[in-house]
Amino acid sequence: ERSRTSAAAAVAAGGLRADAVRIGELTNTTRNSTLDIGSHRLVGRTAALARPIGVLKKEVKSDGSVEWRVVGILREKIVFNTRPKPILKKKPVPIKIKQK
Repeated sequence: ERSRTSAAAAVAAGGLRADAVRIGELTNTTRNSTLDIGSHRLVGRTAALARPIGVLKKEVKSDGSVEWRVVGILREKIVFNTRPKPILKKKPVPIKIKQK
């Protein structure tokens, strides 16, 4: 099973702000993940976290009080343990050499 995360889908689901900056495209399979950032590709694997991490959102109410809401719980992480590999997305332009 393969899934792609997109900024538009995350905004629609309420996970990202509309002004969030897109830095790349993450593709997940069952065990492997690929992150494409510009002309670089990172390949990683999914690993379980030793202890789950809670994601909290701070909400300031009109009376000035602060309330923290649990947005999600992270149980897995993606480990990228190799150097980024260059990828070519465009066809290379031939170089013209002038003869004298």
